[in-house]
Amino acid sequence: MNTRTTMIMLALALSAPVAYSQASEKPAPSPCPQTAEPQPAAAPQTAPSAEQVKPLQNDPLMHFGKLDNGLSYIIRPTTEPKGRASLRLYVDTGSLNESPETKGISHFLEHMVFNGSRHFKRGELIPAMQQLGLGFGGDANAYTGLLQTVFMFDLPNLKDETVDFAFTALRDFADGAELSQEAIDHERGIVISELKSRDSEAYRASKSFIAQLCNGTRVPDYMPIGLEEVIRNCPADTIRQYYRDNYVPERMTVVVTGDFEPAAAEAWVKKYFSSMEKKANPPRPAIGTPVDLGPGEKIIPNPESAKSSIMLTVVNPWEARPDTIEQRIKDLPLQLACNMLNLRFSELAKKSDSPFEAAGVSEDELFRSARIFGLSIQAEPEKWQQALSAAEAELRRACTYGFSEQELKMISSALLISARSVRDGWETVTCDSIAGEIIDALSDLSAFTAPDEDIRSIEAGLAAIMADPDICRRALADAYKTDRVKLTLMGTIAPGVDEKALRSAYSEASAVEVSAPEQQSIKPFAYDHIGEPGKIVAQQQLADLGTTTLTLSNGVRVNIKPLDTRKGSIQVTAAVDGGQMNLPAVPGLSQMLSAVMSAGGLEAHSADELQRILAGHRVGLSFGMSQDRFTFSGSCNLEELELQCKLLAAAIMHPGFRPEGEMLLRRQFDAIYNKMETTADGAFLFRITRILFGDDPRFNFPTREQFEGVNTDKVREVITPFLQKGAIEVTLVGDFKTEDILPVLERTFGAMPERNKEFTQLTDAQRSVSFRPWGQREFIRYNTDMDKTIVTQIYPAGDGMDRKRNRRLAILVSIAREKVFDGIRAVLNESYSPSVRLETSSDFRNAAFVMVTSEGVKGNRVKVNTAMDLIMQDLGKGNISQEDFDRAIKPYLARTEKAFTQPSFWMTNLLSLQSDPEQLELLRGLRDDVRSIRLEEVQQLAREVFGAGRSAHIFTVPDDYDEKTDEGQGNAVKSTAEKSEAAGEASAKSEAPAAPAEQSAKAAGQEATPAAAAMKVDVRALSVADAQKYSPYTVIITKETAAKPAWRSVADTLANKYGQKGKVIVVDQLNEDSLEAALRNTKARYAALVARATEINRGVVSNMHRAARRVDDDPYGDCLWGIVTGYSSKDAMRIARDKKPLVVNRVLGSTNVSHERFDRSFCLTDWGPNSPVLEQSGNVKPTETVYDNSTAKGREVSRDGLVNLFADELENGKPQLVVSSSHATQVNLEMPYSKGLIFPAKNRYYCATLPVMQEVVRQGIAPAISQGKVGGLVKAARELKCREIKPDGQTRVWLASGNCLFGDAMGTRNSMAVTALSAYTCNQVIGYTVPSWYGKGGWGTLSMYFDNTAGTTLAEAWFLNNQFILKEAQDINPKLLDVRFNDAQIGGRLQQDIMRAGIPLTNENAQDCMGLVHDRDVVAFYGDPAWSATLNEGHRSSNYSVEWKDAKTFTITANHDRKGRCAIWFPTAETGRGASGCDAPGAFFTNDFILFPELDMKKGETLTVIIK
Repeated sequence: MNTRTTMIMLALALSAPVAYSQASEKPAPSPCPQTAEPQPAAAPQTAPSAEQVKPLQNDPLMHFGKLDNGLSYIIRPTTEPKGRASLRLYVDTGSLNESPETKGISHFLEHMVFNGSRHFKRGELIPAMQQLGLGFGGDANAYTGLLQTVFMFDLPNLKDETVDFAFTALRDFADGAELSQEAIDHERGIVISELKSRDSEAYRASKSFIAQLCNGTRVPDYMPIGLEEVIRNCPADTIRQYYRDNYVPERMTVVVTGDFEPAAAEAWVKKYFSSMEKKANPPRPAIGTPVDLGPGEKIIPNPESAKSSIMLTVVNPWEARPDTIEQRIKDLPLQLACNMLNLRFSELAKKSDSPFEAAGVSEDELFRSARIFGLSIQAEPEKWQQALSAAEAELRRACTYGFSEQELKMISSALLISARSVRDGWETVTCDSIAGEIIDALSDLSAFTAPDEDIRSIEAGLAAIMADPDICRRALADAYKTDRVKLTLMGTIAPGVDEKALRSAYSEASAVEVSAPEQQSIKPFAYDHIGEPGKIVAQQQLADLGTTTLTLSNGVRVNIKPLDTRKGSIQVTAAVDGGQMNLPAVPGLSQMLSAVMSAGGLEAHSADELQRILAGHRVGLSFGMSQDRFTFSGSCNLEELELQCKLLAAAIMHPGFRPEGEMLLRRQFDAIYNKMETTADGAFLFRITRILFGDDPRFNFPTREQFEGVNTDKVREVITPFLQKGAIEVTLVGDFKTEDILPVLERTFGAMPERNKEFTQLTDAQRSVSFRPWGQREFIRYNTDMDKTIVTQIYPAGDGMDRKRNRRLAILVSIAREKVFDGIRAVLNESYSPSVRLETSSDFRNAAFVMVTSEGVKGNRVKVNTAMDLIMQDLGKGNISQEDFDRAIKPYLARTEKAFTQPSFWMTNLLSLQSDPEQLELLRGLRDDVRSIRLEEVQQLAREVFGAGRSAHIFTVPDDYDEKTDEGQGNAVKSTAEKSEAAGEASAKSEAPAAPAEQSAKAAGQEATPAAAAMKVDVRALSVADAQKYSPYTVIITKETAAKPAWRSVADTLANKYGQKGKVIVVDQLNEDSLEAALRNTKARYAALVARATEINRGVVSNMHRAARRVDDDPYGDCLWGIVTGYSSKDAMRIARDKKPLVVNRVLGSTNVSHERFDRSFCLTDWGPNSPVLEQSGNVKPTETVYDNSTAKGREVSRDGLVNLFADELENGKPQLVVSSSHATQVNLEMPYSKGLIFPAKNRYYCATLPVMQEVVRQGIAPAISQGKVGGLVKAARELKCREIKPDGQTRVWLASGNCLFGDAMGTRNSMAVTALSAYTCNQVIGYTVPSWYGKGGWGTLSMYFDNTAGTTLAEAWFLNNQFILKEAQDINPKLLDVRFNDAQIGGRLQQDIMRAGIPLTNENAQDCMGLVHDRDVVAFYGDPAWSATLNEGHRSSNYSVEWKDAKTFTITANHDRKGRCAIWFPTAETGRGASGCDAPGAFFTNDFILFPELDMKKGETLTVIIK
């Protein structure tokens, strides 16, 4: 067994270090040394002894052979488990052997050999193995790598029929695959589904990283999953030829391990494989060598990662290194150096001021193409540079000053105890473990040595190191070749960071000198004495279970199970009364408690100190929590048992409650919540419990805001009473004699203070669960560009506390799994891994459920869901055959028998042996109960679970998913099923007739939904979030901008975002005629102008307004439009890509905004010079604060103005809506009554306080406005030391309702609007392009946003308000619609134009006439107009709600007594097309919208509108 350790850098994500971990079963130290044992080997020698450096010997129990045809075999007998064996077929071919025409065929063949062969026709293999007790996926499986393909069987017994089956199947895999055209074509879809399910941003980033390191080799281009084009189209003959060429005996090794005589196994191999034809071993393609070993830089964005990962990598050519004693001695210094340095990194990362959250170094090889040394760093995106500097300095510190004697002893001891631990258990190592180790050795081209040989090589290497301790430093310094470092920045990339900045940051970091590390002392263990030993006061032998139960004099109960199936290993768990159900129902408390208890150390020792103290001891400490108890666990050997028990007792009596655990948890929030927003799995896990259980905190992962209510102090408060007095039940399982450990128990757990005798019994109220009503059909949407969906059906399964019933449910679920697998994967050629899972929830009454899931792509959602329906409906009728039952029960019986040899089984089942009155009899009767399960019981359960008509259908889909594009799939599936005899019964008519709504839905080829659900339509979802379903989306871009690839990509991304409805139109100019032609020709209902900031001015805004009214022949607006721009194309691309709707919960205003809709509001009121600041959190009445000279803060505000208050909230309050008023220009926004201002400079806002405000105006603002010179803004910010407002990354919108000029980009990137869109991540901005005086364009939009119907988006509010302006103008005089305002500001010319149009002006109408013409075309809308930003409806609902009954009919319901404006943008162009009017009195109607100038309704009153 090879002890060389690798830490593959391709993992790319560094997890937070665990405070303590159990000693590994392999002699390979983790980068974070384990709490392992001190046996300072032998005294340091001057050099390895002659005995130590003898040539390596393979495990002496291994038997090697080779058949005449060239096939090799390795036989290794084992003693555990009794009467079992493991078989492996190793084929020395993988994806690196492929050609461009066969990319992915190695993996495809791995699938195909299970689908028809010489002895097993298609569909026969899996049933045959199940009849023999082998479970597919658990006991039979396969995998494909770049270098190998491996097939695996783990046999439940050594009966002749079982051995014959396994060897026959392996031989068929080797040369008997049928590879029929039908089977190949069928499997293509399944493998493509697997390809798509594995695709992710992280996978793409990983490939990009490999390409950077292995450029010039085959590795980046030959990943095992292959290419969709090849899988879909590769000819069957090509696949067959690849099989014949690569599956040849010379490339095969059969591995047989288990409880048998070697001669018998050798006879099996010869019997089944000798007849295999000898074939030539064809030459392999050369893998290649990296062409560029020098420095380089690469930026690899990964939207699924909220963190930044920085990699420093040195790439060297790969060369074969024979696994010899000399090579192991040579490799050891660098291995130890990496582990010692990683220990430092682990400790540094836990410090509160650490700029990096994790870091580690490793040396490894990449698929025989390159050997790499690298440093990986994880940090917050804004701290990437500091993290790089700190981690690189630590690496150079180790290269310069080396390591201490203490560090070397810690790591050396950990390595030795790990190897000795494996040696102790070597006699009882399981056959599947040994088989896996042999396969690894074959893949790694290494020897398979026994632990004694590993220890010998380690001791030889340590002797050489002790003779020359500096060798570790030199090995590390030699590996870190600073002149050849490749730099990679991955994950979330901070704004403005490019390859040049990355190299510059490294150069700066590496130029800083480092000092020697501080030496650390080791304290003695503070808890060597627990107390006065107790006594055993009760002891009972359970002979039938081989178990002893004890009661100690302090009330602690103990369960003891000697088990010799794992030599040298003892597991110890102390369970303390408590658990999640006995905690206060505070969201986030259980997660915070687990984090604090896992990483808080002990009262006298921090986690890091404890790690140093226990270095070299084979003990461990981990914390866990179930519903009714807390657990403290560890693993050790007999010699270390007393220390292990002392450690667990100390953890209970003296927990550390240090802040490290809380800090480490909070550091992960960005990554956790980003995953929940950007990945299918994350979104599903976050939402599914809320769909099932509502807001029950016992089942839901908390929101970020909920975590703010819990901390370390709260954890200390709630858990301390349990730890001080709670009942304790200790369980020990492992290699010991009961009489030997009794004194240890008395001296440790018996010495603890007296405890409560009984565990708290959970009440019925605690055990009760309220599911949300069944019959739900919900969509979980997540933000991604990936085409990945999860189709889920959930069925209530009764009382999970009935553990005998649970065993029968497990059989039912196994049967259902096979049927779903066959029905979806085998019949539909869809989904790589459909699954059926049972959640028994044994702590809760009536909370069990069955979850059926299938991953896939958007296009197969309905098809897969319908197939599931057919399968589950058939099961619900009890249609389970004896064969179905046998295929499920036999592997279950085999697993049950195997479980009785497993320490984990005994630990789980003894953990509550004395505190749970039912557990003893359940354990005693387990075998008999499983044997007694009958088909009829399972059939009845199937009727109860799947035939009761209760289920929930949940679909996890990308946020751009359009369910209506899938119409008709359901009928297609049913048609397919009807043609299949197996599925024909499943598609038979239901016992009860379908409801009318179901019948009509089925007739249309849709999924049936309850009648009520079919009638309710969310108008917001129809009109905006899914705009592409109904409405053409036109993207306009100038020829000049389209010639710039980055900007053209923005346009293409926007168009692709809306599927087939999206279209890019390139125009020569942004004049009105060109824009009108683009919109009219595409019949646009949504339009985005993608433009560089230098192209945008007030004229362009006016042109867009006017062109958008000319799509059809009425004088009103015909499409929602927006301008997509940014400081750079990256900022515009962010807006273009964003699909996740925004629901506004937090608001910031430089004017008063009603607090009633928001969780938080912060408003600088503008009622007068000393108006209060209104602030509230939690949707309560705002507090009013007047800042005057009576307080220190007031005096500061009086001196500096209000601007810092505004900036503080923008930085820290994470507002999602900003509403601004007061004086403004294109390059500044004043606070109310000129109390400071903010201004833009180089994509940041800066604060000008009162003392510098006038100078900022003089130096920067005035020249920018009057001369277009924006450089003065940068100079003013720098020279006057103006505060920069830090961007927070929060998606938001900005409505400059009362600001002049805020919406005028002025042809420069350095404007208020462009900076808001870019640095301050506004997806939409609305503002005037001219001075505002009339106000209806801005304030009217704000009013429409707040006062209109529920779900009105900001884009709709802006558009509909503009239609009211047009309608009011037409009502005054239709000729007003022909008057245009084209000036920079209001003046006499507009008055003359109005009168010239023949409209008399009077004192009564002059202001309205001029104001309506003025405001009509001067309010700019920036952003994607089909992106949704709506107000929160949770605290105060909108005035009206709209419910669409069909495309022409909707109902308005008043949520409050209301008399005022109301307007509705039609969800589809079909609504108004060809219509002549509507039946709503007082309404104004076009083919695009309907306006109610004064809708007077009482709360609860409804109005039904029919478009005729």
